[in-house]
Amino acid sequence: FLRMLYLWFIKKPQAYRKVLRFHTLLSVFSAGMAGLALELVILYTFQNNFGNIYYIIGFIIAVFMFGLPFGAAAANNLVRRIDDRDPVKRDARIIRLIILTQAFMGFVSLTLPYLMNLFSGDVIVHQIIIFAETICIGLAVGFLFPLSIHLYMDKTDETGKTAGIIDAFDHVGAAVGAFFVGTLFLPVIGVEKVCLLIAIFPFISAFL
Repeated sequence: FLRMLYLWFIKKPQAYRKVLRFHTLLSVFSAGMAGLALELVILYTFQNNFGNIYYIIGFIIAVFMFGLPFGAAAANNLVRRIDDRDPVKRDARIIRLIILTQAFMGFVSLTLPYLMNLFSGDVIVHQIIIFAETICIGLAVGFLFPLSIHLYMDKTDETGKTAGIIDAFDHVGAAVGAFFVGTLFLPVIGVEKVCLLIAIFPFISAFL
């Protein structure tokens, strides 16, 4: 990280690419971590509120996965509309989209427990909110994935190799989020504090 800061301040073109790639991978890592961590929070909350998760767990996961391809398709359509004759402007627009996506994920994480509590008395509305939050998370993670590939990849890079690197960081982030949130934080500090903790990471990534 200190090396990335050094490269940032010397302002060399090759250093710019290294910094850009570092932050791209960081955003993918934080999105994967926040996405799966929030999915676990949703499952945990559903079980606490309704007493049983087994009959609906497949549907909740399906809703999350359903959002991934639609988010990716939307991001690809936006990237196609960006004029790529000036790579700096293209990168700047993609970076703005990534920042907005990260901020959106942080916002979803912060609002999730309060929306759950607000409509806890209405079973149908409560479940609709759970499914809406789930698909929003899936859309955000799917939206970020192609943006990160476009930003990370140079003209000399192979598409498959770049996709593999982005996919690996997404899965590593998801594994870290699932391990710490599912096994440590949820039972100890509760849903509201966990959602606050999860929101910190996409906000930090967006800020950087």
